[in-house]
Amino acid sequence: MKELLRKMSVGIFLVTLSEHGAMICTEKVSTHKEADSIEIVDVCGAGDGVIAVATLMAHKGATSEQILHSTNKTGRIVCQKTGVAGITIDELLD
Repeated sequence: MKELLRKMSVGIFLVTLSEHGAMICTEKVSTHKEADSIEIVDVCGAGDGVIAVATLMAHKGATSEQILHSTNKTGRIVCQKTGVAGITIDELLD
C-alpha cells in the first residue's frame, strides 16, 4: 500500500477487506480495523457508501481511526439492507 501511495501521489489510501474490515495507509502510518461480524443480507451499495463516507471524512480532516470506524459502520449498515441501498446521516450517527 505504501508503494501505491507514493506511485499515485495521494495522501491517503483506503483498502476494504470485506469481512476483515478495512485498512488506511498514509505516509506516516498504516491502520487496520476489524469488521464486526454480521449476517449479510446484500452487499449492493456498500462499496459506494464506504467510498462516499471515507472521502467526506478525509476531506473534513478526520483521523484514520475515525474514518475506519465510520466506513466499517457504513458497510455494516448497508449490508443489512436489501437491494441497492445507501445510508442516512442518522444511521451513521446512531
